[in-house]
Amino acid sequence: MGICGWGRLAPPCPGETCFPDDPLPGPGVPQPDSHSPARPWDAFVAMPRPPPEGIDISTDPRRLDVEALHAFLSHTYWSPGLPRAVLERALANSLCFGAYEGARQVGFARVVTDRATFAWVCDVFVVDSHRRRGIADALMAAVMAHPELQQLRRWSLATRDAHGLYHRHGFTAMEDPSRAMEIRRPDVYQTAPAPGGPVASKPRLS
Repeated sequence: MGICGWGRLAPPCPGETCFPDDPLPGPGVPQPDSHSPARPWDAFVAMPRPPPEGIDISTDPRRLDVEALHAFLSHTYWSPGLPRAVLERALANSLCFGAYEGARQVGFARVVTDRATFAWVCDVFVVDSHRRRGIADALMAAVMAHPELQQLRRWSLATRDAHGLYHRHGFTAMEDPSRAMEIRRPDVYQTAPAPGGPVASKPRLS
């Protein structure tokens, strides 16, 4: 079982060995960034241990099952009602990691990063049928081992109930929470106006 992935949204390099069943880009699938160089990456080389048997991790955007991602993420506590168009834009502008069993996507993690100083880990999930198999740990191991995410000054994330997972990969509670600030719009997808409609309510500062 081999893995190939790209740190940027880019097509495979000539001569690179990839999955024989790689799908062709379809509607809604993030397309390669024409300004980004192809960067082949074998996750097995960088990860401290391979993913669970039968699971592979890939950063190839062509493998993302956008329909499945939207179905899951639009019903999570952190992004309820997420519009598909917003998800597609997020995928195209992030470094995305998919966990796959054959052709089926069973897990996901997304990293928002400048690839130089900072990375925000978000949208991490494993489908119910595949939990407690170490897939979330494999996803996080791949994230932390990615060559374009080394030597960053700061990593960040937010979680309600998965602290144990992230502790295992080096995350700790914020050293000084008083220095952090945010603008929260938890209902932004429910209150966003239709084109030409009234302006949504102001965000809640916290």
